[in-house]
Amino acid sequence: MAEIPASGTPEGTGKSRKKLWISCGAGVAALVLAGGIWAAVTPHAQDAVATGTISSPAPSSSAKAAASASGTKGSTPSTSAKASAPASSAKASTPAAAAPATTKAAPLTKTEAAAKAKQDKILATIPQPIAKAVALASAAKPVPGITATVSKIEAVKGVAQGIGEVSGPSVRFTLSLTNGGSTPINTGIVVVNVDSGPNHIPALPLSGPGVVAFPASTAPGQTSSGTYVFLIPNSQRGQVRIFFNYSVSSTIVAFEGALPKAQG
Repeated sequence: MAEIPASGTPEGTGKSRKKLWISCGAGVAALVLAGGIWAAVTPHAQDAVATGTISSPAPSSSAKAAASASGTKGSTPSTSAKASAPASSAKASTPAAAAPATTKAAPLTKTEAAAKAKQDKILATIPQPIAKAVALASAAKPVPGITATVSKIEAVKGVAQGIGEVSGPSVRFTLSLTNGGSTPINTGIVVVNVDSGPNHIPALPLSGPGVVAFPASTAPGQTSSGTYVFLIPNSQRGQVRIFFNYSVSSTIVAFEGALPKAQG
């Protein structure tokens, strides 16, 4: 039977030191292994914290199925639900604006026409401006919205029917007036005068043939006319001016040109 050496002997002391070194080595190895693991894990954890990319685990497919089956009360309605709402109900409830009523102005009465004529006689004492003459084929505007034209100019033999009239070679023409305004105009008091020749000699008005006076009034959008005959010698027809006086309160318009001469 072998004898166990005592701990105080050199042999016992060497074995104790060997066990100590083995224990220390194992502890160091464990520390190195733990340090390596910590070094590998710690940077990723720090990066995740710094960038805020740490996320909670995604719900499982069973949790998603349960959520879809139960429905979400606070969810936003789909576009189909929005489309089902009556979009035109709000518009239909607003009443449409009513179209403005149009009132057609009544023509002038005899009393109104007489009053206007009286006023015009008073204003006749005031000198009226005369506009620059236009060609016989052109249109003139005595006031805005009213247009005057001369047409159907022809040579005729004038007939004396009234006091102071003299028969002889004459010129007949038609003067038309268009009412472009919104109210009737008084055309029963228009005045037409004519002069001729280089000295602008006034021409004598005659009663015929075919003289037609303007109507008492002209409605909006309508055209009225009057036909006149003036005694003008052939020698004076190369330069003739026709003056149209619509109202004593308006500018007198003038037409100028040569008129046809009598034959024979």
